[in-house]
Amino acid sequence: MKQVLLHNIFKGVYYSDELPSHPKIFTSLQGDKVTLHRNGEYIIFDDLKVNTTLEERDILASNGVVHSLSTVPIPKSVCITPENLINATGFTAWRHLIKTQNLTSYLDLEQNYTLLIPTDEAYDLVPISSLRSEPLNSLINLHIIPPSLENPSNLLSRHPVSVSALSGRELHIRQIYPDVWTIQLNDSNTQARILDQGRTSNGAQVLVIDAVLFEPIKERGRWIQVLGVLVFAIAVTGGVAGSVMWIVRLVQRRRDTKPLFHEGDDEEEEPFLNGHS
Repeated sequence: MKQVLLHNIFKGVYYSDELPSHPKIFTSLQGDKVTLHRNGEYIIFDDLKVNTTLEERDILASNGVVHSLSTVPIPKSVCITPENLINATGFTAWRHLIKTQNLTSYLDLEQNYTLLIPTDEAYDLVPISSLRSEPLNSLINLHIIPPSLENPSNLLSRHPVSVSALSGRELHIRQIYPDVWTIQLNDSNTQARILDQGRTSNGAQVLVIDAVLFEPIKERGRWIQVLGVLVFAIAVTGGVAGSVMWIVRLVQRRRDTKPLFHEGDDEEEEPFLNGHS
């Protein structure tokens, strides 16, 4: 903690309008060389590849000036892995699930991914234990966002951000209240609120969410229902057609076996023939 604090205190007084628009090297009290520049409301730490929002600026103190940032830049001398951040949250269920599926590489510092970590309470509300290995891995990949050059490293901005999860599904992150963001799965009502965030030494994020994200299955279920109705209709139609054909054949058979004249009809006609002989 002391190393992080001293790393973010620069020698000299620099007001916000004095921060350069092009990368410049500053010396911290830790003795580190920190390269950064300002781009609008963002402070970009070039050596750490971290974009952070300048929330408050030019806060006067007795010994200098303070600027409030949306995230804490972690110096390279301090090694913080995704697993360290997850352990700091106190939520263990999702980390245990990742390890059970042999996906521990995503907990290492070398993997610069953003991990969505549901709380233990959210984990207990879904029947994860009933899922098989393949859909379980797909579910975990839905909660992992790979690095992309098209999107800023800070996913929690004032403007909506769309990213693709490792599973290929699109996620939308937007701010709904000050300091409150939601993350929603595309083509679905499934969404979660982001409760907390942390950064690793290489700038990757860990976001704590209050719900487990599931891929939409309504459309798939609807097609199954339509297919079931179609099969049932074909079966009923075939049964009705078979019954009609059976009745038609029965009537036809009776017509073929029925005699042309009844025996009683011949006896009644005899007097008429005798009277005219």
